[in-house]
Amino acid sequence: MKIPSLPQFLKEYKTMLSELSQVPLERGNLAFEIEEGSVYRIDREGAPVWLLVVEKARGYCLVSPMTFMWELATKNDFLVQFPHILRENWIVELDLSSDVPEEVLKGAVYEGKLKEEDFETVKRALLEGAPLPKERTGRGLEDEIHREFKKIEYQRHRWLYESLLSSLDEEEAGYLEEEVYNQLLELAEELPAASSEKNVVKLPFGEVVLDRENREAAVMLKEEFQGKEGELYIELDGKRVSIYKGELGDIELKNLNPEMFKLFEHLKLEIKDE
Repeated sequence: MKIPSLPQFLKEYKTMLSELSQVPLERGNLAFEIEEGSVYRIDREGAPVWLLVVEKARGYCLVSPMTFMWELATKNDFLVQFPHILRENWIVELDLSSDVPEEVLKGAVYEGKLKEEDFETVKRALLEGAPLPKERTGRGLEDEIHREFKKIEYQRHRWLYESLLSSLDEEEAGYLEEEVYNQLLELAEELPAASSEKNVVKLPFGEVVLDRENREAAVMLKEEFQGKEGELYIELDGKRVSIYKGELGDIELKNLNPEMFKLFEHLKLEIKDE
């Protein structure tokens, strides 16, 4: 039996992608929690993509693309067993990894989990720079076939990087800095459970509209405070956590921990002396 050559594997891969692109698109509904170590499929025009969630934090996920044509693996690809209707051996493409907004996975379909030991290998490689075991990687990019394969894979996943850039162009105030986020969470843990689930908190300088389902809050200031220099902060038992400093306007806060909603009754405004 003649073993297929690299050009034949590449040709077969292109054919399979073309065939997969003809399958009706399916859009999932992630009603469950996105989990690290899980693989999700996103159907797109031009064939689906498979993404391994390596890390999840603060509204973003670090994902590594996966594909079934392991015969074309490069030195940056990690070979894994992943039982699937297409094939049982896959590669995790670490060189195409990217942070993406968590919303990217909302239309995904859960496909399974990576073996724990394989997931830990990927995680250490990406987060700590640990080397991949050479016996579980492919060749380099010294030949034209591997370079073409990677060009195909980059183009298939280019939208991931574009989604990240697009999200970073959004209003920066929407996402709290990690230090502020942790400080607010600590304050929230000191408060008893909320006595009500009200969606609007009335304050002397405006109101806070709470969107518990989407974990967001909008601070709506009265007109007399708009455009002034000031600071919004949470103050509780002598502890003060600044949320925003600068020119004042309506502010949207995203990806809040549910425990934080009870803090907004303690939101205060300080206007900078003109």
